[in-house]
Amino acid sequence: MIPLRVRRLTENDVHEVNELIDDETAKLTDLNVPFMEVNAYLFVNSYLTYGAWHNNKLVGAFQLRSDGEVSYLVHKDYRQKSIATEMLYLAKRIARKEYKLNTLYCRVRSNNIPSIRTAEKLGFDVYHDK
Repeated sequence: MIPLRVRRLTENDVHEVNELIDDETAKLTDLNVPFMEVNAYLFVNSYLTYGAWHNNKLVGAFQLRSDGEVSYLVHKDYRQKSIATEMLYLAKRIARKEYKLNTLYCRVRSNNIPSIRTAEKLGFDVYHDK
């Protein structure tokens, strides 16, 4: 497993978020395409948004919403390295602490099988989008 440093994203991280989310990732996660810096600003300032760094590079991010929805994404070069698993595990811990939530869910495209498996493995309810 890759060691991660996780913390809340701030406006100072907008440039790194913009580099994290390429158009391919934006399409997978239903973000605006082309993904631009204004989108990164909105992403950082929505809900409780956290970033995950490895060797000082932002490699993933996740958002927690007060209704229990968790959204996450991983840089394309860092997928299949258990980063999503680690982020979702941390999201569960933070959601319990910040929102007192025990039930969490993810909306995942039905063709994103790795993401569905990861979320289900960690006990998330998974809803499939088109």
